[in-house]
Amino acid sequence: MIPIGAQQPLLYRLVISHYLLSGICFAALAVMLLFSSGELTGHYFHPHLLAITHMAALGWGTLIIFGACYQLLPVILKTELHSYKIGFVSLASFVSGLILLVYSFWKFEPGIYMQCGSLLLLLGILLFGLNTFITAKKNNHPDIQQEFIVTACIWLIATAILGTLLVFNFRYAFLPKDHILFLTLHAHMGLAGWFLMLIIGVSSKLIPMFLVSARQKPIILSLSYYLINAGLMLFLIDTYFYGLNVKTYFIACIVVAGIVNWLIYIFYCFRSRMRKAIDL
Repeated sequence: MIPIGAQQPLLYRLVISHYLLSGICFAALAVMLLFSSGELTGHYFHPHLLAITHMAALGWGTLIIFGACYQLLPVILKTELHSYKIGFVSLASFVSGLILLVYSFWKFEPGIYMQCGSLLLLLGILLFGLNTFITAKKNNHPDIQQEFIVTACIWLIATAILGTLLVFNFRYAFLPKDHILFLTLHAHMGLAGWFLMLIIGVSSKLIPMFLVSARQKPIILSLSYYLINAGLMLFLIDTYFYGLNVKTYFIACIVVAGIVNWLIYIFYCFRSRMRKAIDL
């Protein structure tokens, strides 16, 4: 992999900006936890816990992922990033929205600031997704890893759209079912659809690359892709209509089977590695 400092200066600044802001968010997260120790054992819908959760998932985790994606997408997709300007606009919109949203959750003021924050976050995520989709489209040899990454972005956008609807639902109460139900769907879309799918897509490309694996099993990875997406879709549909029930455990097994297939794929890559000495 080309060191980031040797790549285009705009790409370097874009990636470092994401990492720096993510570090600041992590420090803010630590301070928020310090002042919320009493609420950590309470109900998860507490305003402080909502603020902490979104600061961790968006400010710390997602910003790091965005920065890593901008660095790794050209390597994984074998093409140049579509637009650095879109990346900077996405970052500005995302961070502005995050500040407004987290502040509004902390004070629990479901008004104009929370609504503007959610819309700015959604705009930042949409721009990131657009940049990723156009970059992926320029790849003349798509593979299953690309499908993981693109699908993860789709799940992220869907998660952000539902989150924005939930924010407006605080004030206007237009959603047809209980707010907590949609919050459950929102959380699982983010965890399994965005984080899990992206981790599998990126790792299944980079691990065999760093290990110099002589044999890979893309069919196993494809099976993982379909199992995880099928399990997540079934979970969303079944939970929306029937809530959490006995079927939820069977649906979870489908997702677990997808994760197991990914681990089997990594195992084959490890066994067939040409690089025997592995850096920790």
